[in-house]
Amino acid sequence: MSSQAEPSQVGVASVPVTRRRPLSDSPLTISKTDQRSARKSCSQHVEIYPKGREEAHEDFVGVYLYNKGRDKVKAKYKVDIIDCSRKERESFKSTVQEFKTSALGSGWGRHEWLKYDRFNDHPDLLPDGHLTIQCTVSVFGPQKVVSGSDILDSESTDLSNHCQKQLGEHLGKVFSDKHLSNVKIRCEDQTFDCHQVILSARSPVFMAMFQTNMKEKESQTVNIEEFKSKVVGEMLNFIYAGAVSSHESIDGIASELLTAADKYQLDLLKNICEDRLCPTVEVTNCVEYLVLGDMYQTLKLKKKALGVAVENLDSIMDSDVFEDLFKQKPGLALEVMKASHNK
Repeated sequence: MSSQAEPSQVGVASVPVTRRRPLSDSPLTISKTDQRSARKSCSQHVEIYPKGREEAHEDFVGVYLYNKGRDKVKAKYKVDIIDCSRKERESFKSTVQEFKTSALGSGWGRHEWLKYDRFNDHPDLLPDGHLTIQCTVSVFGPQKVVSGSDILDSESTDLSNHCQKQLGEHLGKVFSDKHLSNVKIRCEDQTFDCHQVILSARSPVFMAMFQTNMKEKESQTVNIEEFKSKVVGEMLNFIYAGAVSSHESIDGIASELLTAADKYQLDLLKNICEDRLCPTVEVTNCVEYLVLGDMYQTLKLKKKALGVAVENLDSIMDSDVFEDLFKQKPGLALEVMKASHNK
């Protein structure tokens, strides 16, 4: 069985790079209605922020995809900058995500897709001072049998699962073996011997790092200063083995690991961290996790934290953390107030 993708929808928008679009402005919109069923419609709403969606992210280009249709859909998207030679550059690919209906505001994206300084180093990305973005959206229809029997062979499924498990185990052993390593990742007082091809295949950020003339490519060394070595080690274990060491191993570092996963565009690791954090949401941390869920577009975590905040608004209203929320993220604080008013 397989999910069948509708033909990709491609939209192109060109905007002045000096502009920060407010949420109320008219962003690029891509729409498509399934002619085979009057009940089905599919409309994607893409927002591009050349100078960041918020002041905290003004050094980055932000990109977001929202479902504006009436039905839940599974979709993925790819965003490219079109340079002066009409070539696709600085690609960002999302994984397949389920987007809820527009009423639930389901969206997916990155606050910090591309650092603004990149344009100073590569002026060919800004022909005539304009940033040209191409967004390709693929929407996946319901599952259906495309070949073979209607009943999946359980033995074949077990074999496939075993192959995937074995692959993860073998690559996990490569991570712990210095043989054939060609790049070092240094964090705190620890050095990890890694392989450029594996890092690049798993993370678009590492791929960009090793494909361009950046200092990491020349020195074959990546220095990571913003995360603890335990977090970096767990992230690298996921890159190689496709899984965390154990769910218990990320207890206590799930928030920081989520941040690292977002920076290096490891969406499945973000989902793992989100699933680990959701059961731990309580009154004392709901505002912190609300900010985390909003910042990194982890919608389940944001929804859970928002619910706890609304239910306990009287308890947290006068707290320092809620006061800081009003100062630093007034829009998010207003979202809490509106949700409380509507409950």
